[in-house]
Parts: sequence; structure tokens; C-alpha cells
Amino acid sequence: QGQTVRVGGCAAATTTLKLSVPVGESFTGVVVDGKRYAAHGSSVRMRVVLGGAAGAVRVRIVEHIRVRGHAEAVRFTRVYRHC
Repeated sequence: QGQTVRVGGCAAATTTLKLSVPVGESFTGVVVDGKRYAAHGSSVRMRVVLGGAAGAVRVRIVEHIRVRGHAEAVRFTRVYRHC
């Protein structure tokens, strides 16, 4: 299941998701709420539509990364609050 992180402040209906990994690791892909995105390098930015619903919105993220030649998957959830 992974870790759940509450994002401070409030977010618009569409927000930018910024992800990064430490030196020596690289992205091979990212899955955000079931949608797969290609990603390469040590950082990635993507636009995420949170929708117009009031209150808290959960965004489930799976980072597919390569560490020292082998593949790993990191799962976590970010909770955003609408403005």
C-alpha cells in the first residue's frame, strides 16, 4: 500500500505533480491513479487533474525506478485539499 502523505496548503483543480529520485536511480515509468506515463531520468513533472470535488482528493502514485540495474516499484498516496 505504501505511505500516505498530506500535502500542505490547498491545490487547484489541476496541479503539477513533481517527483524525483536520488542520484544513481532513474525513472522507467510512473502510474498515477491507474494511468501509466513514460518517465526517464531522475526527476519528472506532470499535470494531474484533481477534479472539481470539494474536500480531500487522494492521488495514488506508483514510481517504477531502476536502482543499480534492477527494477523496483515504490507506492505511495498524496492527499490534496481543494482551495
